[in-house]
Amino acid sequence: MNPMPCAGMRALGIGCCLLACALICGCTSAPDMREPDMQTGTVIFLDLEGGFYGIAGDDGNNYLPLNLDPAFARDGMRVRFSYREEDVATIQQWGTPVTVLSMEPANGTPAAEPPGTGISELCGRNWELALMRDAKAELVAPLNGTTISAVFTDDGSLSGSAGCNHYTAAYFGGRGDIVIGPAAVTEMYCISPEGVMAQEALFLERLGGVQAYAMNSSTLELSGADGRLLLAFREA
Repeated sequence: MNPMPCAGMRALGIGCCLLACALICGCTSAPDMREPDMQTGTVIFLDLEGGFYGIAGDDGNNYLPLNLDPAFARDGMRVRFSYREEDVATIQQWGTPVTVLSMEPANGTPAAEPPGTGISELCGRNWELALMRDAKAELVAPLNGTTISAVFTDDGSLSGSAGCNHYTAAYFGGRGDIVIGPAAVTEMYCISPEGVMAQEALFLERLGGVQAYAMNSSTLELSGADGRLLLAFREA
């Protein structure tokens, strides 16, 4: 038998080495090009650790989005989304931390406009509170001697008097939907009229629960996620 030429031996040896490396290291495995799975769920607001939004997935899991688009920060909104799990610790200690890769309304309803745009039809007016739903679920007028007000601006800010203290908050929305962020409030304490501080606390709580608005030429109604009227204003 004729011996194999040296060049052939070298080529065979190199080929064997490359094959061994591929088998051991997995060098020849193709990258995973699959599209991320789409999940459906409901955006929820949790009043913990200063308040944050999470997603209750239809698969029974809770997701903590680290990059939620403000346009989807609407309590009760149904969404379809894809995500990547993140191995990080969060102060919320709730759900699985995820980076949202894509998100869209699950029911086909467009998301609200992002902060900074404002709602033009609410702007340029001074609104004064006429009715508020109290702790007994009844609509009542503000205490005599107090004025609760609201002024919306086109840069997405809301401010006014809460009856004693001045407050400011961010808001966004459109097409009848509105989201109002946590309010920053001055720290005065008023003793007159009796009950003014409890009224102020309830007003700020109701303000944070607003999800929808309706208005005509001189009145503005703010309602919760269940459609129940929370605050009614008249133009001052």
